[in-house]
Amino acid sequence: MSEAYTPENGLDTKEVTIFSPVDFESYRNVCDSQDDFRKIGIQDEDAFSAVLEDDRTVFFLHNGVQVPLLAPADHEKMYNLERCKDLTKKNNIMLLAVPLDVVLGSRWDNLVDVPEDTAILVEEFGDIDEESITATADNLPFRATKSQMFVNPNLVTVDGHDHAWMSAYSLSFEPKEGHSGHYDPEKLLEDVVNAWQSMRRANEKNVSPEAGTNDTYLFTSDQLRMNKEIIDKLWSIAEIGFGDVLGAHHPLSMEFTRDFFDEQVSSTDTLTTVKFIDGEPVCFGFLALGMENNDWINTDSTKIVNELKDAKQKKRPYVHFHELISGGEKGMGHSVDILTTFLGAAARTGYQYDVFFESTNLSSLYIPKIVENEIRTSDDVRSLEPIKQLGKLSYWALLTEEL
Repeated sequence: MSEAYTPENGLDTKEVTIFSPVDFESYRNVCDSQDDFRKIGIQDEDAFSAVLEDDRTVFFLHNGVQVPLLAPADHEKMYNLERCKDLTKKNNIMLLAVPLDVVLGSRWDNLVDVPEDTAILVEEFGDIDEESITATADNLPFRATKSQMFVNPNLVTVDGHDHAWMSAYSLSFEPKEGHSGHYDPEKLLEDVVNAWQSMRRANEKNVSPEAGTNDTYLFTSDQLRMNKEIIDKLWSIAEIGFGDVLGAHHPLSMEFTRDFFDEQVSSTDTLTTVKFIDGEPVCFGFLALGMENNDWINTDSTKIVNELKDAKQKKRPYVHFHELISGGEKGMGHSVDILTTFLGAAARTGYQYDVFFESTNLSSLYIPKIVENEIRTSDDVRSLEPIKQLGKLSYWALLTEEL
């Protein structure tokens, strides 16, 4: 285990006291003190254990225990390591493992030496620009570093969208035929699936997609588990759509890993809608009927707690719409079919819905507009509350300067 870097004595003294490492729950409390919609820092307990045992980890003393200050980013699933190397032109990718406020609020009598050829990934809630990150970087305790934004060259003329961020949104809608009653949380999955089956029969669709089909289908996790071929094809779409398209110029791993993807698909309360062209999946989206399985969302934050509380008081399901993606040009334009299917099935349950979703600086240019337009022109639903932005998490980096 690495020795502790303390703001009081640094690592350049002859004698260094070894302090007990922070436990995962206490570490998460430090990170979640930011009280916003997304978790930052090291999110998984297994990853946290690996960070504690990694000799590359740099610790600092916080409230009497050693806490990871810089963590090797290859332990954190949220980041695409190879893309980060390409974006920063550095081979050693580290994550600032605690909130900026904690670092800026600590007393540092000695600067932290950062290895050569290193990029430190920084997560900061709110808006950023070159001036603000330069000012922040000048107040951080790292020796010989400079700041860098993750700029998308295709968006340099789009104000506020040219650099990497993730934003959260919410909206509400109800059936055009009117609200028929308050939902039973224990029956929501059954009600949505039954509504989809009613919708399928009304549109004279086959029970399941056949060879050469050009249609949209909604699947439960059980149905997909019995059709691994579809899961494999959806993963291929995710790798291209999230990795090569949406993930370009962004340090986050939009597609995560195959294991994480399989967990999402197989989650009991997650429904997957797939658009087929000539029998092949070209676009899909997830609808999670709750927030429990979305482990990157800080469901204990004030913003999300208030959203869930408001939905409960109004007796509305609070659902998470995510992973809306296509596999390149062949799938472009089919997101409307995914949304139409979701909205149609939701309308047939007779419930009002509150919806949570996220978008990157790129996808936010079109996803909120598509969702808003589909609700506005829908034959099945109407808007209750328009889309509102809940928060924004920006990403930038500190780079070691060439000496």
